[in-house]
Amino acid sequence: MSAPDTNVDRQARRHRTPLVGMALAVGFAAVALFIWLSWEAADGNTPGEDSVVTDTEQVAPGVVVEETEPVADGLPAVTGN
Repeated sequence: MSAPDTNVDRQARRHRTPLVGMALAVGFAAVALFIWLSWEAADGNTPGEDSVVTDTEQVAPGVVVEETEPVADGLPAVTGN
C-alpha cells in the first residue's frame, strides 16, 4: 500500500538535516581513525629496533631452566621449574 499524499520536495527538506548529521558523524569517525593510525605509526618500532620482552623467555620444549634470584627482604630465592 502506498502513501496517499506524497510531496517529494517536503520529504527532501525534512530528510536533509538527518542526512547531513549522518555524513558529519561518518566524517568525524574517518578523521578519528586517521589520527589514531597516525599516532600508532609514530609510536611504532623503528626498523632494526629490538622488541623488549621483560617477563617471559622462550625456551625449547623439554628444557628446564632454573634461575636463582638474590634474597630480598628476608624472602627465599625464587627458582624456576
